[in-house]
Amino acid sequence: MDHQVLKEIEYFLKNNPIEPKAYISYERMAFIGKKDPNFRVTFDRNIKSRQTDLLLEKGSFGDPIILPNHYIMEIKILGAMPLWLAQALSELKIYSSSFSKYGKAYKDYLAVNA
Repeated sequence: MDHQVLKEIEYFLKNNPIEPKAYISYERMAFIGKKDPNFRVTFDRNIKSRQTDLLLEKGSFGDPIILPNHYIMEIKILGAMPLWLAQALSELKIYSSSFSKYGKAYKDYLAVNA
């Protein structure tokens, strides 16, 4: 990492005390293209969040962010999507959308604590 970046992070932390406010956990299956390492697909499930007991040593527990047996699929590609993949996703009626685990956890937290 660039030395200047490290100095800026150190300066920020010295002047802005920080502490954890949320814990997000999930189980991930990750795949990478055999012929193209820039082609990656991940599936996240069992996504949970909590705003108390934030130590990692406490383990993975909390409120579910998505429904049981549901997955978040993320496809990472440099350049254009391969035609075969676009066709397969279209046939399966899988369409692009935006989703943030942290954003959803924050919205859920606000809804309960409003």
